[in-house]
Amino acid sequence: MDLYYNSTLPPDDITIIGQVFSDDYDDDIEEVVGSSYSVPLLVAYIMFALFGCIGNILVIGAVFVHHKLRVLSNTFLVNLAVADLSVSAVINGFGILGLVNVRFFEDKPALCEIIGIVCVTSCCGSLWSLASIAINRYIAICHRDLYRRIYTRRTMPLHLLLIWTVCFLADIPNLFGMGDHEFDPVLLVCTFDYRESYNYNIFLFILAFCLPMVFISWSYVRIFTYAKGISRELRNLQIDKDDEKNNKKQYKIRVTDRRLLRTIMMLVIFFSLMWAPFSLIVVIDRDTSFPALVYILAASLSHTNSSINWLLYCATNKNFREGYRTFICKICLCGLVKTKKNFSIDMGKIMFNRRTANESMSRDTSRTGGQRTTEDQL
Repeated sequence: MDLYYNSTLPPDDITIIGQVFSDDYDDDIEEVVGSSYSVPLLVAYIMFALFGCIGNILVIGAVFVHHKLRVLSNTFLVNLAVADLSVSAVINGFGILGLVNVRFFEDKPALCEIIGIVCVTSCCGSLWSLASIAINRYIAICHRDLYRRIYTRRTMPLHLLLIWTVCFLADIPNLFGMGDHEFDPVLLVCTFDYRESYNYNIFLFILAFCLPMVFISWSYVRIFTYAKGISRELRNLQIDKDDEKNNKKQYKIRVTDRRLLRTIMMLVIFFSLMWAPFSLIVVIDRDTSFPALVYILAASLSHTNSSINWLLYCATNKNFREGYRTFICKICLCGLVKTKKNFSIDMGKIMFNRRTANESMSRDTSRTGGQRTTEDQL
């Protein structure tokens, strides 16, 4: 940790924004992480943290409070939201501290180590959760009978355990000398030391990016092929009155698959655009000769993925929009909603009592020759 701090740092009681002074790094890095870039980066980190925390909490809350979302397959969405919430709250949160005061981690090597582990594990968890969702959707659409045996209440914890085991395996080399966790003077956050261990960069690139991308691409290609086959069968099908109901059912399945594919393609595109730059840079730039601004932009873009995943999955899903409203009402407007509900119940009782009283008075009037007989008159 002392590598990134030296005697040229200002006194402990002085707070600086985004300035790193080190003899081990050239003037270009010092210039890039200086004040001209620190303020926009600080604003971006704050936005990522707030947007990601609020959005992923909404996802988790919506699944738990909305009955239409409480299905087994949404467990992976919750797992994705937890991983993204870790990135937004922990990584971006401590990134803000690193931008405001780089001395914060100087005497906290253990904390920096923990943050580095969370960084690698949670980012890897986000990508593998996306891959798990892709595999889950492929089996659900193309192999429905098999789906009921693979995904049950008993097996779902095993699926989640497998995801996080793979993610932890991605960081184990850093704990045994192949790599390391350090405070990055460019990104101003504790993460894996991509400058010192090129072999680990290759290992992480394959395990955390390439393999999930292979599973995602394969699953979505298979789904697309399946949906295309259904469409071809429908075109060749002769519709008559006896089979009209069954054909409409198959058509609905085709429309559902088409909507799902459209959402999936959005996810794949955003996933690739946001994670590919940083993943490729740490592999291509073996001598870390790229300008520091390139690393800053690439890392910020990858962290942005954790702040918008909840939008990409839920923007086109009516159930999630309803779940957001339900969750917000239960948490933020609980008292108001209960008051309105009780008021509606009371008003309904009053109107019912009035109708009953009017009907009773009408019957009494007909019996007494047009004279109203009520308790008041009596």
